[in-house]
Amino acid sequence: SNAESTAGTSSSQDTIILSGRSTTERCQSWPKQFPIPQFAYETEMYLERGNEDYKKNGTLLTTSKIKPDILEKLAETVYTYTAYPSGSQISDVAEALVNKYPCLKEPG
Repeated sequence: SNAESTAGTSSSQDTIILSGRSTTERCQSWPKQFPIPQFAYETEMYLERGNEDYKKNGTLLTTSKIKPDILEKLAETVYTYTAYPSGSQISDVAEALVNKYPCLKEPG
């Protein structure tokens, strides 16, 4: 019982330390133009081909294959600014992504 309460105490202290550290790392203010991060090499190649096809004939890219990598990298980048992005911040990210990769636009 005593060991359990000690373990409980130390883990809550660890949590406090971790949350304190991550808060100080996120001290950058939200950028005017959201910087789209570098994705995995395969994802970048897929997006480049998608943009070429889009420029030639307006074909939109099917993203199911690369979506996990895109979402993970975007989430990591957003997290450097805020842990809880607002709706307008999420819109900024989506707009920046589609500006860089027009082949990702939603149909319609």
